[in-house]
Amino acid sequence: MQPLTNDGKSNVWAAWSPNGEQLAFTSGRDGATDIYVMDAQGREVHRLTQGPGRNQAPSWSPDASRLAFMSDRTGRWQLFLMRADGSEPRQVTVDTTMAHNPVWSPQGTKILFYAGSGTGNDQVFTIEPNGKHLTRLTKDVEFHQNNVSKTIKTNNIYPSWAPDGKDILFCSNRGGSNALYTMKADGSEVKRLSSNLIFFGRWSPDGKKIAAIFGRYPHTAIGIMQKDSKEPVWITPRLNAP
Repeated sequence: MQPLTNDGKSNVWAAWSPNGEQLAFTSGRDGATDIYVMDAQGREVHRLTQGPGRNQAPSWSPDASRLAFMSDRTGRWQLFLMRADGSEPRQVTVDTTMAHNPVWSPQGTKILFYAGSGTGNDQVFTIEPNGKHLTRLTKDVEFHQNNVSKTIKTNNIYPSWAPDGKDILFCSNRGGSNALYTMKADGSEVKRLSSNLIFFGRWSPDGKKIAAIFGRYPHTAIGIMQKDSKEPVWITPRLNAP
């Protein structure tokens, strides 16, 4: 394991460029929360945003020409786009709640994200880069027993696209604790993948494996599991993670 940043500041939400030659990331190194880019060796660091507000969670477009990101420059977390050099920022979502963690689709036609009011009932959406055709993909769970129906509120966060764009990976508490689920790109066929406590996962480039963060902060560990397997191979010490 090799650190790419060593400035003593918080450097998070790193995202590889499509060609693997650059990393966009969020940092507080200059006293504000902004987005930077560096080469794969951790050199040639350039600042892309300089406020207003906090700017974080960058995601590259498939052609590497643009970055989607979240910002609270309007007073509420919303999604924005900018060119890969930081120029021409523009707002994508105009939401009465808060929009988080954009992820470009492999085809570049949609942006995946989750939104909510911070009450533990976030939902997954897609929107086109031009801000049109907002579509909700997840919903609360309907429970039926003994002629009684009840709606159970669910929290659905940190979605990501499968490399082929046909499936979406996300974290949800719909089963009682945070676990990984998949669904089709239209929100159908929701399936639980993991039996462990997980709050973040990402596909491998070939779509056969999933890297995930297991446990509950600060007792977390990173593991890799096959798409059709519930048990991970640990790549960091487990500490007290389940």
